[in-house]
Amino acid sequence: MVRINWTKLAVEDLKSISDYISRDSLRYAKIQVLRLKGRTSALNDNPRLGRFVPELENEKRIDILTVHHSA
Repeated sequence: MVRINWTKLAVEDLKSISDYISRDSLRYAKIQVLRLKGRTSALNDNPRLGRFVPELENEKRIDILTVHHSA
């Protein structure tokens, strides 16, 4: 099992997303942030889903660097 580490920038991204959505719906903002955080649970079973950075050589920790909307 790997440890999921949210960087400061990723946490700020989540806050920005929550702030933006909460302008219309505080409830939906909370739901969306929980969904985004929940998606990282797949990394415990499939730690190679994300991009591997060979310079870091750390297979026991996954860093969430940023949250990016790709639609």
